[in-house]
Amino acid sequence: MTLVNSTHSRPNSRLRDFILYIAIALAFGGLAVVFGRSSISEKEANQWMSLIFFSAILYGTFIGLNRNLLRNRSFWIVTTAAFTIHSVFFISVATCVEQWRPIWSAVMFFEAPLLDFMKAKCVHSRRTHAR
Repeated sequence: MTLVNSTHSRPNSRLRDFILYIAIALAFGGLAVVFGRSSISEKEANQWMSLIFFSAILYGTFIGLNRNLLRNRSFWIVTTAAFTIHSVFFISVATCVEQWRPIWSAVMFFEAPLLDFMKAKCVHSRRTHAR
């Protein structure tokens, strides 16, 4: 029975992932079009794309590694609060810094242990893992 359930849900999972990848590609393509048509300089566009790219990797990985908590409201509250603080901080830094280097965006990966800590303290799984 377990084999049937796992193979039956696999196509749905693949389709969902494929749709997600298409949505991400369209979002980045849309950003490229917006930056291309705006009066923003190439340097500023690279700065914002770097911040968006690294933030997406950080929070996308965090959410992906915690798929078992996707239906948990407290997980989303913690994630949204952390992302809001993250965004306010990095947007304020990026607007104050004249010479931004993309590697500086990698500093945000030091947030990963903080995200795990906040999740451990504030999110309680409703499921028990009894076998």
